[in-house]
Amino acid sequence: MKIIHTADWHLGKIVAGQSMTADQAFQLKQLIALIETEQADALIIAGDLYDRAIPPLDAVELLNDTLATINLTLKIPVLAISGNHDSSDRLHFGSNWYQANGFYLTTQLEQIFTPITLGNTQFWLIPFFENLAAAAYFEDATIRTQEAAMQRIIAKIKPLQDATKYQVAIAHLFVTGGEPSESERPLAMGGVDAVSTKVFDSFDYTALGHLHRPHALGKLVDGPLAKGTVSYAGSLLKYSFSEVADKKSVRVLHIPEAGPITTTEVMLQPLRDMRLIKGNMTELLEQSSTFAPLDDYLQITLTDTGDVYEPMRRLKEVYPRLLHLERPAQTAIYQQGQQFKDLKQADTLTLFSQFFESVEQQPIAASQQTVISEIIRAIRQEDQHETD
Repeated sequence: MKIIHTADWHLGKIVAGQSMTADQAFQLKQLIALIETEQADALIIAGDLYDRAIPPLDAVELLNDTLATINLTLKIPVLAISGNHDSSDRLHFGSNWYQANGFYLTTQLEQIFTPITLGNTQFWLIPFFENLAAAAYFEDATIRTQEAAMQRIIAKIKPLQDATKYQVAIAHLFVTGGEPSESERPLAMGGVDAVSTKVFDSFDYTALGHLHRPHALGKLVDGPLAKGTVSYAGSLLKYSFSEVADKKSVRVLHIPEAGPITTTEVMLQPLRDMRLIKGNMTELLEQSSTFAPLDDYLQITLTDTGDVYEPMRRLKEVYPRLLHLERPAQTAIYQQGQQFKDLKQADTLTLFSQFFESVEQQPIAASQQTVISEIIRAIRQEDQHETD
């Protein structure tokens, strides 16, 4: 049996004012082609089908058309869960009769404990949930973290697992050791709600969503997997400039009649890449072929040190999908201006202390500061006498 693991489609995503819908549609066509080529038996979507709770109409239409092709035309079962960007209540509508066509969508905690069985494998669908929802479900106010909630969920799942079948979990959360990017919405401040990978030891494979880097837990080598393997699929596209070095992909799981599950990573080629480029205005405007393709999503670092007239407008005439412009020289000038402003507001003793430290390369001693304070006081008194 072949299962394709995807996550974090984020349909309706807007990056720096630029709609990504056309790029997402291009990517999903590749996914459909891959499903046909691989003759896949099921598709996993591990959360964040949409980018926000109330998605734009074109995003809803894209999801509807894509799932109709995969699920109704190709007759491929879809195993999906809601993520932290989705509205679980809105996605839940109609989920009971979706299953008649093999579209298994889990958005509520109570749905977790009814596994989906396909062939020789049990799939456990665990949607994103708030800790308070887990505490209410288990009627246990001591559940305050995702780790505690997941431990309770897995403890309830274990007695229901069929030992004669492979066990695959699908979840949307942050696990310990994961490497985030800028485009994910934090699940908790400071990583306090990270979940240990050991929680999933009773599963042969855990298909994760949330982190956008496909190797967020380290490179997963193609081939046989150890029991308890936990892996992120990564996002459908690059959604921030912190992801420019990432190669987006999906993972094809091969579940045999017996023996270890094996995996293959299949790369996806975007309609437009997301890149960082650097140069001065002359280079960028007159030697633009050096920076091709010009239609990519770009962050440009402008190296000119002097004033530049309307750089964003002029650059966009050549690079139509320029999303962000960095100007280090202007930033440095601004920071110097702030320093001068701070100096104007500083008292004499503070100014002398800073001068002393810059010359001597060490802070002024308290005894020296006392002496300087006395000198400053004496000078001010003398100035006051002269003006009286």
